[in-house]
Amino acid sequence: QVAALTTAAVAQGLKTHQVVALTTDAAAALSSAQAAALSTANLAALETADLAALKTAAIRALSSSQVGALTTDQVVALSTTQVAALVSSQA
Repeated sequence: QVAALTTAAVAQGLKTHQVVALTTDAAAALSSAQAAALSTANLAALETADLAALKTAAIRALSSSQVGALTTDQVVALSTTQVAALVSSQA
């Protein structure tokens, strides 16, 4: 269901409580464009396991303001590969 959402629907339609309700599998299904369309509040509301489930390409697509919204716990939950993608995309 999440994969079927358009990028515009993610950007305009998802409320924070809906993002919080995503399962880890649903979060993992987010495409790079969908992840990039999440508001900073929505991204910060993702549970650490859900954020860690994002594909490396989705992590790479995050903007600097989205990265700035991540909590310490969320960053700690990322894999080494995800952190490397995050660092390379922000350089």
